[in-house]
Amino acid sequence: MGARESRVVMSQQPYQTRPMMMVPNDPRAISMMPSLPATSEGLSFCDYDKGAIWRDILTPDLLEYIPNHWAKFPPPSTCTHFMLAILYALIFVFGCGGNALVVILFLKKKHLRTPSNMLLFNLAVNDFIMLVKTPVFIYNSYKCGPSYGTLGCEIYGFLGGLSGNGAIMSVAFAALDRYNVISNPLNPKRLTKTTASLVILFVWIYSAFFALLPLLKIYNRFTYEGYLTSCTVDYLSENGPTRNYVLVYFFFAWCIPITIIIYSYWGIIKAVGKSERNLRRIEDSTHAVKDKGKTGQKEEIAIAKTAAILISLWLVSWTPYAVIALMGAFGYGDMIDPAWSMIPALTAKTAATLDPWIYSLSHPKFKKEFEALFFKKQEPKSEDTATVETKY
Repeated sequence: MGARESRVVMSQQPYQTRPMMMVPNDPRAISMMPSLPATSEGLSFCDYDKGAIWRDILTPDLLEYIPNHWAKFPPPSTCTHFMLAILYALIFVFGCGGNALVVILFLKKKHLRTPSNMLLFNLAVNDFIMLVKTPVFIYNSYKCGPSYGTLGCEIYGFLGGLSGNGAIMSVAFAALDRYNVISNPLNPKRLTKTTASLVILFVWIYSAFFALLPLLKIYNRFTYEGYLTSCTVDYLSENGPTRNYVLVYFFFAWCIPITIIIYSYWGIIKAVGKSERNLRRIEDSTHAVKDKGKTGQKEEIAIAKTAAILISLWLVSWTPYAVIALMGAFGYGDMIDPAWSMIPALTAKTAATLDPWIYSLSHPKFKKEFEALFFKKQEPKSEDTATVETKY
């Protein structure tokens, strides 16, 4: 039977894993055994015998590619795959739509292109990249397994590592920028466009470095995890350099960003508290001074609240990945269940979906443009309105 014929047969018939009542090494047994296709691209894994495990139904190329830990588990039910596919489809629509809208507004509205908003723009770009690969997961779920094969996994993993690190560092630098502005309201060390551009360039180089190493199979590699429908770095390998990569990755992609974020947020809390005390002290002054002080701090306090939401979201999103990876690196990989390993990918993509909507609801200038786009578009422009918009 040729390779092409074999693939057709496998796509139409369920995998047969029941033992055959024949003598080992019997030529008749060999001839009657179902042949596995050499590669997995486009193959459906939805049909398999009850009680089978992944090792029984995976193609030879995948058996060599995925960690042995996952191969000993039974595949999830078809219903589980389809429910995840629907959930990820919703994430894809709302997440890509929201992030694309932030990118379009930033590029279209000149007054939004401030140095601080450049960091938010970079976050939206990274979130969009993270979510634009979601159809790979949906297709794998539809096929109930790793139907995109090894190449699809490596592309998926690289884009995830690149955009994930980019989003992490963008949030960290945005928090640091907010701290500098709020802690020094009279003479803030504000970003310039040049500095913001350099920060963004650093973020991309920083992210590309850690994403390229496993893509080039230096110290680590990308591989399937959990239900074998998503990919990430290999955190289950017992190889010394691979474990060291996971630990270094954890330090640079989790410890450093969270340190920056906690430092910045704590500074924001102290600065906002000090500002409120100062405002109370000047309430006995002239109303003009009081109103000016309140107006000047109102937007900064709103941004501080936005930072708090984003930091909490960051912790919920990326800590599960850190915990799972450290469990594997320290030799507790046998305790990781496939279902639990799917949670980090889901939380990360949920954060990427929520980011633009948080900005649209909390950031004053973005909120104004969102409202103008969706609720005021049909209103005719008066001469006065056009003048105000030109000045703005």
